[in-house]
Amino acid sequence: MKAKLIIEELNNKYLNQLKNNFAKPVYTKTSIYDHFLELLENAKLLKKYYPCIFESKKNLYKLLIIAIYFHDFGKLNRLFQEKLKNRPTDDRVPHNILSALFIAENKNYFEENELLLLTYAVINHHIRGNEFFENELGIKSLTNLIKENQDSFGFDFSEETMHIFHKTCLNIYNSFYYKKKPFFVPERGNTIQFDAILLTGLLIRIDHSSSGFLDTEKEPVYEREKKFISYLKKINKGNSLKNFQNYYKNKEQFAVVADTGTGKTGLSAIWSKRKTFYILPTRTSDNAMFSTYCDIFGSENIGLLHSSALFYLFTNNYDDFNIIKNYDETKALSKPITVTTADQLFSAVFKYPGYEKIYATLSYSDVIIDEIQSFSPRQIVPILKQIEETKKLGARYLIITATLPEIIREKLEKIGIEVENKESSTLDTVKRHKVKIEEDKSIYNLINNFFIKDKNILVVVNNISTAQNLYKLVQDKNKEIKTKKNIKLLHSRFCLKDRLETEEQIKQPNNSITICTQIVEVSLDIDYDILFTEIATVDSLIQRFGRIWRKRNHNYSGNYNIHIACNVDEKIVDFVYEKSLRDKSIELIKNHLSYDNFLLSREKRKIVEKLYSTDTLKEINSNYLKEWNEIENILNSDFNFLLKNKNEIQRIFREVFTIDVIPAMFKNKIKKLLNSFCNKNLKRIEKNK
Repeated sequence: MKAKLIIEELNNKYLNQLKNNFAKPVYTKTSIYDHFLELLENAKLLKKYYPCIFESKKNLYKLLIIAIYFHDFGKLNRLFQEKLKNRPTDDRVPHNILSALFIAENKNYFEENELLLLTYAVINHHIRGNEFFENELGIKSLTNLIKENQDSFGFDFSEETMHIFHKTCLNIYNSFYYKKKPFFVPERGNTIQFDAILLTGLLIRIDHSSSGFLDTEKEPVYEREKKFISYLKKINKGNSLKNFQNYYKNKEQFAVVADTGTGKTGLSAIWSKRKTFYILPTRTSDNAMFSTYCDIFGSENIGLLHSSALFYLFTNNYDDFNIIKNYDETKALSKPITVTTADQLFSAVFKYPGYEKIYATLSYSDVIIDEIQSFSPRQIVPILKQIEETKKLGARYLIITATLPEIIREKLEKIGIEVENKESSTLDTVKRHKVKIEEDKSIYNLINNFFIKDKNILVVVNNISTAQNLYKLVQDKNKEIKTKKNIKLLHSRFCLKDRLETEEQIKQPNNSITICTQIVEVSLDIDYDILFTEIATVDSLIQRFGRIWRKRNHNYSGNYNIHIACNVDEKIVDFVYEKSLRDKSIELIKNHLSYDNFLLSREKRKIVEKLYSTDTLKEINSNYLKEWNEIENILNSDFNFLLKNKNEIQRIFREVFTIDVIPAMFKNKIKKLLNSFCNKNLKRIEKNK
């Protein structure tokens, strides 16, 4: 029977109750039935914009509509209605669990698998009550708790209904929870776990967006290639695609190793034909790509999602009210294109409650991952695991990178992601980087060499304290020898306003010495003349090299333009870059320099592949491989990750143990801005009433 007919028959029994009880606080005047209609409109929108979700799952849309219908029936609980009247009341059993009783009461409409899927989705559309499903005793205590409180709830479920509910909950436990059975390993073609993830995830998406008065999906971006070519014309970079882009634009899913300048960003823009997520390693690189994509596809179509995205958006815009609305749409995953950091999507692999929202969304999405080698094993291993799992749900992946470690290449190929690096158009043939390895010198020993007339000098060190100390010394030296160099400092602890201003300044160097940390590696599109850098692992060094002689199309012919200072404070640097990896990096660079000391593009790839091969990592007894295996063992074990809180998982995924704060000197200014913001938006609300 079709969903529409089932709901019409059920309305004969429940409609008056649904219309006379509230889904939200009483002052909103939103009945449970009103809320159902809100969700129904968003489900129709989802099907209109992304029909592919339902094409291979003929029953999925029917089950989604029925799940939407039942999902808030538990709010008929008298105690819950008292809460909505702002009266302190314990509703005793979460409404999402009580809603499943009404599904059991109407079991005759559903086949056994449909009953299981609907019950799982409705129970899991909120987190509350998850603890009852830790073992069979928990389910028994839940059933008894409901029986004991039926009168208080105003319910009168029969023994048969309670039996069906209990049996279905046990079935859920045995199918999805017992011994943490691994998803995505369906036995004998039974894909019920796939269906459970899709149904639950879509229900969560639609419920969250509808509750926030948002569209679940905004209209997709069409004719992307045409828009990209228009963008090229606008910035005077031609009116056609590069050979590299034409060659790869229609491949299904793959990883491509290609050098800076070959057109990777353009490829990403035209490859995706569906809902899109663009993943970058850092917030700064996210911000830069967000700006580029806004120019290509229009700012109304692009979302920015990372831990400080809202601050960045406020800094660069003036329409406060629309910023918040657009950001809410981005958090609800409604934007057709979202630029984001990996933790926002790939922490879902740890299966925290509600993770189905991410997996279901990815099932009809194209995901682009930029510079995957920049992530640590703590991040790469979960990313690879989630790629493997979501590919089976329908996600497509494009991985674009300048270098690719062998250990990552092997894993990608194992999970069905083809690696492309043979096409000649992926290689940069210009001789850019003439390398001198300063074996016994520290970065401080090289200060006198920074002051080269009319040259823009980039200095990259491995931690903030070194950058700050070096900056003071270089300033003093500049005054002493009166060279009038423009000295700039950039690191991650700048307050956002100063950081954005400094980033813009260093993009236009003028007889400059810019001292910075690793923040420069994958975030800023800059082109300097000479690099002085502390020793690091070769993947980081190559990223730093990429900021030198970057946009010039002829061979470099001067003295050394890359200087690597190998003498560092081990207590500080070993915390950032493992010594065995640093030492092996220098050995490999020496072995791959040309006769005239240039490090060519092809050799850079070989070095990164070699350093991060299983054989080399074992040979040098690297912690990198140990950490990789440790995270892999956790993900492949029979037990979910111990952390159940989404925010905690994201924090650990990012390896961030700092808190962003506003300096006290800005306290009064912030108060004034806050008052101004509140007054302005109160006036807007009053005007729109």
